[in-house]
Amino acid sequence: MNKSVTLNQILREKGFIPSLLTFCLSAFYIIYFISPSLQELKWVIIIELLIMLITFFIIIPIENFMLTKSLSTSIEDWINEEETSMEQRTKLFLSIAQFPLQKGIITFFTFLFSSSISIVCFLAIPFIHITARVAGIAYISCIFSSYIGFLIATNYTENICNTYCEELVIQGLDKELIEEKKHFGLRITHRCFLYLIIPVFFAFIILYFNLQLKNGSSQEINLTVKMQILRIITIVAINIIIYVILTTMFYKKIKNTTDTLSDAIEEVLEEGNHKLYIRTSIFDSMQYSIYVLNEIIENYAKLITKSKTIGNEVLETTGNLSNISKELETTSTEQNSDVQEISATMGDTNASLKNIDLKLSNISSAIDSANKEVSVGFDIMRQNINQMDLIESSNNSILNGIKNLADHISMIENVINIINDIAEQTRIIAFNAELEAVGAGTKGKNFHIIASEIRRLANSIVDSIMDIKTHTDNIQKATQTLTEIANNETNFIQEERNIAQKLESHFHNIQFSTDETANKTSDISSTVSQQAAAFNQIVITLNQISSSIRSFTVSTKNISQTATKIQEAAERLNTLH
Repeated sequence: MNKSVTLNQILREKGFIPSLLTFCLSAFYIIYFISPSLQELKWVIIIELLIMLITFFIIIPIENFMLTKSLSTSIEDWINEEETSMEQRTKLFLSIAQFPLQKGIITFFTFLFSSSISIVCFLAIPFIHITARVAGIAYISCIFSSYIGFLIATNYTENICNTYCEELVIQGLDKELIEEKKHFGLRITHRCFLYLIIPVFFAFIILYFNLQLKNGSSQEINLTVKMQILRIITIVAINIIIYVILTTMFYKKIKNTTDTLSDAIEEVLEEGNHKLYIRTSIFDSMQYSIYVLNEIIENYAKLITKSKTIGNEVLETTGNLSNISKELETTSTEQNSDVQEISATMGDTNASLKNIDLKLSNISSAIDSANKEVSVGFDIMRQNINQMDLIESSNNSILNGIKNLADHISMIENVINIINDIAEQTRIIAFNAELEAVGAGTKGKNFHIIASEIRRLANSIVDSIMDIKTHTDNIQKATQTLTEIANNETNFIQEERNIAQKLESHFHNIQFSTDETANKTSDISSTVSQQAAAFNQIVITLNQISSSIRSFTVSTKNISQTATKIQEAAERLNTLH
């Protein structure tokens, strides 16, 4: 794919000769049906040449430029970009696939327009004698020649677009879209109708009008019989040549595709070339068949690769299997004797388990007895704690009574102090009264006696108060001693109570532990019983295993032989290509 050449340039180079031949065919049909004289023929040729120059150097270049402008830009962007997305490639592919039909339709109308201009010019020029009927027949033949131009333009444009589409298919398109549409150009049935049916229809129409002229139904042209026969032979020959060309184009398109398919299938089947890729544009169902064949070849290549991988894995595995089977065959006899020894050991273990179960039953009974003793001790300890609480409560009551007694004694001391103060003051007052009585003489004698008695009474009161204070001090000391003793008793009771609570907690833990131990012992006993039963079953199973190992020894020999055969098959699978 030449990056420097644009689509417009390629169309101009590839389409020049086909377009020239199409124009010449149109000119031939016009000249054939209007049958100008030699004088008129000169002007007809000049007019046709002028229209050809305008068509080829003005109309067709403008038409190609307008038609390819957007598509050429997209193709150049795709070629120049290093990476494009699948969506971009699919969109460009669809545009290119639709382009040949667009080019063919534009070509049809271009040549039909140029032919129409030619016929209009011949009708307008007075010295060229042509009737409207002959012009109409010539115009019908020009429609046929324009249709031939449509087919030729579609064909060579498809050949041009094939190069781009094949490259896009290689880079990858939307597979779901391809599988849904299956082709993006004309169907084979459409091609058959366009290339083989319609040309025959036009050929018969042209021959019909030519026979009408020959039979004299038209008086516009006066020709001899020989000239009429020559004209018929000429037009039939031209139509046959055109039909052969179209048939050849249709045949070559199908044959090239079928040959490509046949060669590819032969190369894959006979030579085993699973890396083959056939370029395809997916324009029609035949090209889609090539696309499907490429998919099949790709899947076949993956299958071959996977088969080789599997073959190597099987080869390695079977080799390992063969070695393992030989080792198993060697060790199976040893395992058989080991199993027998294990069976004997299991029997001894089973007896030991039964003995353990009996001892666990004795332990469980002892734990139950201990648990009962712990429960009794726990109850006694609880009673002791309750008694301690009562003693502590009584001691607190006594202590409170002693404290109240001390408070009352303190109050008595306060009263004694007050009385003592009063007695002292009374004694002082009596002494003063005595002095006043002595100073009064005889008149104060009686008063002196009373004052003396009062002083004596005050002295007695002071002495009594001193005795009472001595007793209260002794009582105060005694209450202090009792308070200290009561406090010590309280502390002692509290300590004993704390010790009792700790003992209660320890007894509770011991009781919980004994309960847990009893449960675990019961579980262990149950487990040991189950294990004893299981060991009995194991002994039976081991005897069966011993018998199976003997059978396994025979099977390993068969496995070794089978592994050898699989290894040979894997080697053959690995040689696939």
